[in-house]
Amino acid sequence: MTEPMRQPRMFRDDRSKKDVPGWNRLVGILEQVETQNRPAFTEKVFRQVLLEMFRRQRTLTFSYPMPPRIS
Repeated sequence: MTEPMRQPRMFRDDRSKKDVPGWNRLVGILEQVETQNRPAFTEKVFRQVLLEMFRRQRTLTFSYPMPPRIS
């Protein structure tokens, strides 16, 4: 999801998104935050999102090409 918050209107089942189920989850979370309209709830959701991003990042591996060594 590239820059989802720049969308003028967010709605479910937006076929222009590559990950429609993930997009729908995001829309659902934002709807809950708006419905609850409580700073404490919003903070809990935000912290949980950060935690899940951290967990996801720990499972990723990156390989960087190493150029041949020059002596």
